[in-house]
Amino acid sequence: MSSDNFLRTVRAHLKDAIKPNLPTRWRIFPTLTAPTKLAVPAVYFEFIEISNEMAGKALAVGNVAANFELAVIIPETATAKAEDNADAAVLDLIRALDNSDSLFWGPSATKVRLDSGQLGWRIPVSVLTSTHPEPTN
Repeated sequence: MSSDNFLRTVRAHLKDAIKPNLPTRWRIFPTLTAPTKLAVPAVYFEFIEISNEMAGKALAVGNVAANFELAVIIPETATAKAEDNADAAVLDLIRALDNSDSLFWGPSATKVRLDSGQLGWRIPVSVLTSTHPEPTN
């Protein structure tokens, strides 16, 4: 676990961990509050749970799993090309998640269609983090 990954700043840690590994034109929204009209693919975070277990095993005291649902949404609506673009986008996001030693996704991703017709995927993600107070400098 990264020594600078604390529960209080877990959204920032998650964003910083995936951003360098995503296409530069993508937008990242660390909360669900975001514009509904997109011109580029976007990733939304929904912080849903804090757990003292990860993959069925108890974590050491002071460590927790911060559990998120990430949604990668593309701007196109339901067409064959949109399906392909949504599938490519989820692969980009999975590769970005796999590049971090403190992020764990799965067990599966689920395709979604928004009321607007836009397509995307939802991926459960756990971030291994600490409940210890952040050091003061």
